[in-house]
Amino acid sequence: MDAARLFFACSITFLLGAAMGAFATRTLYGDIEPVEPVTRSGPACPPCPDCPACAPSEASMPGTFEPASDELDLAMERLEAAEPTESGLALTAIRSADAAVQEAVQPCLRDGRARGVGGSVVLDLRVRVDGGTGTISDALALSQGKVDAEAEACLVEAARLARFEVDGPDGAGRLKVAVRFDP
Repeated sequence: MDAARLFFACSITFLLGAAMGAFATRTLYGDIEPVEPVTRSGPACPPCPDCPACAPSEASMPGTFEPASDELDLAMERLEAAEPTESGLALTAIRSADAAVQEAVQPCLRDGRARGVGGSVVLDLRVRVDGGTGTISDALALSQGKVDAEAEACLVEAARLARFEVDGPDGAGRLKVAVRFDP
C-alpha cells in the first residue's frame, strides 16, 4: 500500500513539474510561431552575360573545341606508362606480414626488456609480395617513451629480415606494426 501512495505522489509531482515548466516557457518566450522552411528554385538573380554565378551560354563561349592532337595523345600515353602499375596487398598478405614481423622482432623485445627499455614503437614498413614470397623492403621506426636508438635499430633490422609465404596475387603496399616494450 505504501508503494502505491509513493507512486501516486511521484506521478502528481511529475505532472505538476511539467505543467509549471510549460507555463514558465510560455511566459518567457510567448507563443512560438512555426517557421516555414526556405526553398530555392533557382538562382537569386536573373541571368546576365557578366554574372559569374550563371552558366555561360554556348553563344558566349569563346572559340570552339577541337579534338586533341597526336602529340597530346602521345604525351598522355607516356605519362600513363610512367605511373606505377603495382597493386596493393591482399588481406592474407597483410596478415602474414604482420605475423612475420611480430615473430621476427621478439628477440629485440626480450633484449630491450632486459635493459629496462619501456614504451612503444610503430614500424612503418614497405611490403612487397613477388611469386608467393613476401619481403620487407624498407622499414622506419617511430618511437614513444624510453626507447633508445639501439632498440629501434634492432627492430628495424629484424623487420627487414622478415620473410613470409602468401597464397595470393603479387603486390606492394605499406603496413604499420605497433610494438610495445613493457618494462
